[in-house]
Amino acid sequence: FAFPKGHGQSMQLSQSTDNEKINIYLENAYVALVSARERNPECRVCLVTDEPLTGEWKERFSQQNIENPCVAFDDFLMPDDFVWSRAFYKLCALSGMCRKEDFSNIVLLDTDTISLSSYSDLWNECGQGVLLYEVGHVFSHPDREIIVKDFKRYYPDRTNSPVHYGGEFVAGNKQAVAEFLTACKDVYNKMKAAGFDGEKKAGDETILSIAACGNTHVLPANPYLYRFWTGEFYLTATVYEANPVCIWHLPAEKELGMRYFYRYHQKHGKFPKKEKCRKIAGLPAAKRKRDFYYWYMRIYRKIHK
Repeated sequence: FAFPKGHGQSMQLSQSTDNEKINIYLENAYVALVSARERNPECRVCLVTDEPLTGEWKERFSQQNIENPCVAFDDFLMPDDFVWSRAFYKLCALSGMCRKEDFSNIVLLDTDTISLSSYSDLWNECGQGVLLYEVGHVFSHPDREIIVKDFKRYYPDRTNSPVHYGGEFVAGNKQAVAEFLTACKDVYNKMKAAGFDGEKKAGDETILSIAACGNTHVLPANPYLYRFWTGEFYLTATVYEANPVCIWHLPAEKELGMRYFYRYHQKHGKFPKKEKCRKIAGLPAAKRKRDFYYWYMRIYRKIHK
């Protein structure tokens, strides 16, 4: 988390003041990291910031055995007219951790996530390369179109097109992640050399997606994470129960469900059980509703057998 110092604004919390944003994001980060630590007690868990935590927040994270290494926001800097400019700090932080720290495997998570099970399978798959989350957008989707336009702008000689990968998750072994970050820096340098004359809505997902284009060592992270949209735009799945992912990404719940999880943990010292988490997050029931058509088709089949 990069504390506000002019690096753009949060597109998803545009109505909040900086102090409100800080508290919301730190509450979210608490949920993301404490739930990850509880499901993976043998792992080191860190909140990377551009300046040290202080006061009550320092104490809260320390009590939960969450470390707070600092990485200056001095790389992957974007002009302020890029609406997602502050989000590029995650690439800076990941790069800094790769330079400074010793580890076998690493996973970077967005703050608006909650972990429901162990990462054991994820760690095994990290040995194969870098895992990124495939958003699943068609070629003409406006969000993917931003990435494709920049790709053609900066790499006019290439004929392939990038898949849209999300920025909420990057995982892999240390060597693979370090090599992938080198590719990310090459994309950033192209953007910088062009005077950042590109799509102003480009975010960290643009760099991740372009760097992954044609990279045979990039694997889909979708078995481990799903992006659930639970606001007015409602796009979910039952992968919390069927073929369950271990990490739920809840971008529409920053100010609602994620803060409820935080308050619940502060009061009870634990998170709700999965079924209650499902209801709080607004996810659909895992079983099909037995409505008129459910019974009609079954009766019809029985009659005509």
